[in-house]
Amino acid sequence: MRVARAFPCSNASPAAARAFVDRLASHLSTDRREEVEVMVSELATNCVRHAVAAFEVAVERLPGSMRVEVTDAGGGQPVLRMTDALTPSGRGLRLVDLMSDDWGIDRTDAGATRVWFVVTQEGAGDGSSSDGTQAADGRPSPARASASTRPRQGPGASSGLLTQVAA
Repeated sequence: MRVARAFPCSNASPAAARAFVDRLASHLSTDRREEVEVMVSELATNCVRHAVAAFEVAVERLPGSMRVEVTDAGGGQPVLRMTDALTPSGRGLRLVDLMSDDWGIDRTDAGATRVWFVVTQEGAGDGSSSDGTQAADGRPSPARASASTRPRQGPGASSGLLTQVAA
């Protein structure tokens, strides 16, 4: 099942997007639902704050997993940043990187920016193949990390965030 909803460029939209996705995440554990809420909130906030654009959130529920896409036509390129404890912002994509099982940034045919992530329910069979096959729509199987779509900045690059958030 795939469901999408458009949101205006408004300070109220990240909360509305979070509530929209939470209603569709009932098949995930409470911990995973909370992580999805954080990721959606971060991506929606980026649309409002940085892209200064309306955006669409699409959710695809799969057995044991969920794919969420946030798309805006504001231009620009999202960047996975390294931050320190004193930096007031810039952690959104780092949180997506830490909390999701897979994620990436795409351009749509119309030139819009799409940031997507996949979360799986721990211990649930999601029906994906471990041999690298793709879903019927051509995307990588949900639980399968893809080096070409998953930005990384080297071993341990994200380990500092946990210390910063906990501090």
